[in-house]
Amino acid sequence: APLKGTFLGYPSTVGANAIAFRLTDAVADPPGPTDSQFSERLVRLPRCAWCYRSPVDLPPVPPRDPHRPLTFGSFNAVAKMSPVTLQLWAAVLKAAPGSRLFLKAAALHEQVGQTALTDRFAALGIGPERLLLMGRQATLSEHAAKYAEVDVALDTFPYHGTTTTCEALWMGVPVVTLAGNTHVSRVGASLLQAVGLPELVAQDEAGYVAAALRAVGGPRGAALRTQMQASPLRDESGYARAVETTLRNLWREYCAS
Repeated sequence: APLKGTFLGYPSTVGANAIAFRLTDAVADPPGPTDSQFSERLVRLPRCAWCYRSPVDLPPVPPRDPHRPLTFGSFNAVAKMSPVTLQLWAAVLKAAPGSRLFLKAAALHEQVGQTALTDRFAALGIGPERLLLMGRQATLSEHAAKYAEVDVALDTFPYHGTTTTCEALWMGVPVVTLAGNTHVSRVGASLLQAVGLPELVAQDEAGYVAAALRAVGGPRGAALRTQMQASPLRDESGYARAVETTLRNLWREYCAS
């Protein structure tokens, strides 16, 4: 192929001169700050670089149990739970007395994984009584149903969630993210912007904590799924047209040169 590009999947530069361009968007990669991090030319779609189609077997958005405590949560992989991430989450828990944190990941299926994470939180002043740790479920439907126990999802940093964020939003759970200065730390900002929740994108630690508390009273449940359904993140036809037009323009540009 005379013109080659990369898109989705691997979130960084491939570092190969044979790859001419990389598709992204202006939120995940603002013009200027991240261009120097890629050997490829960054070509920004005129909309969010992602589109989400929910699996057909995901359950309906469940009602909240009014008798359980305020619960923050994250179903991201433990590998994404960096020291900065745990510090952010500990700060949120300290700002919301009586709240708890529900973490669900494959690495938490074994006791050794749970103990390691519990010890990390203990060093930050968060006791095990405020943590709910769980491994994987047998099916995606069972996994998604666990969002019924989460009020606000907390994104990881610096590596954001992508599918995990979309699943949480589709299950009616707002997601709070911290925007950084690299592509992987801005994906959550792009997704939330597309769904119409820019107020849940924080620029610093204090803003992250404030956004997490603010999200408690924001759109959620069936109303959030409806909002997401009407957003660009679910506009498959519009997404396809944007990608097609962008590729066609790149090809015309190449032929003209």
